[in-house]
Amino acid sequence: MSTFDPTNLVNTAKADINAGINTRLDKLTADLKAAIQPAPTPTPSGGYLYDDFKDIYTLKAGDSSPNGRWKGVFFGPNGYAKSDGGGILVTPEATKLDMYGGSALVNSTAKFGNFAFDLDITNKGQTVTESPQQWMCPWVLYWNVNDHHHYYFYIGLQHMEWGKKDAPDSITDQPTIEKYQYIMWTQGPPSPVNTKQHVGVEVIGTRHKIYVNGSLVMDKDDNGTLKDAQGRTVPKSAFNSGMLSLYPEGARGYYQMVRVTPK
Repeated sequence: MSTFDPTNLVNTAKADINAGINTRLDKLTADLKAAIQPAPTPTPSGGYLYDDFKDIYTLKAGDSSPNGRWKGVFFGPNGYAKSDGGGILVTPEATKLDMYGGSALVNSTAKFGNFAFDLDITNKGQTVTESPQQWMCPWVLYWNVNDHHHYYFYIGLQHMEWGKKDAPDSITDQPTIEKYQYIMWTQGPPSPVNTKQHVGVEVIGTRHKIYVNGSLVMDKDDNGTLKDAQGRTVPKSAFNSGMLSLYPEGARGYYQMVRVTPK
């Protein structure tokens, strides 16, 4: 007759208890790590680019923003771009504007093809005191390849304007390059100083649409048949992608909530 030995039963019970304790400890450790470590910032929805300018920084020529989305190109001797946590102020701080100075430029580091973008723009006042003009205000450039090739839009002190610059790459002197700026559309209403405007642009192929404060204000097909303000037939563009650029001319431009969506 054999004698009952409880050792195996006890050992099995100990193993089961330890396994349960270890499982609970592992879960508790994971929960503690999740509580201590902040959750990663989710990638904002909206497509290629999104910026609410929550980072605080200042850009001069050649500087990149901390999030890597923008690069300062030129500002003149006294200009700058400054993100204050709610938007970015871009200004040349110049009292005179001509084709060689008085504007400021910040480019996106990404390039876009068919896309839609929207942002808030506020004219914080003209810096130019010598012969100020209504178009001395914050502009937006898109499909910006370089100073020879880009589209632009602004809401000036008298009207809105849309057009492009499309100069041969072989031209190097600025006065001749300026002759290839085509004003393809102008219309009211204007934008007073210190008035926020919500602007949206959609471009697919040669079709360009502009929205201001939620309303469609322009729908044009730049297919080689448009006439510019001088009555010239505007050649169809050979470029179909480029950077998004914040570009005030002779003024302080405050830009907020930039969103880009692919189309």
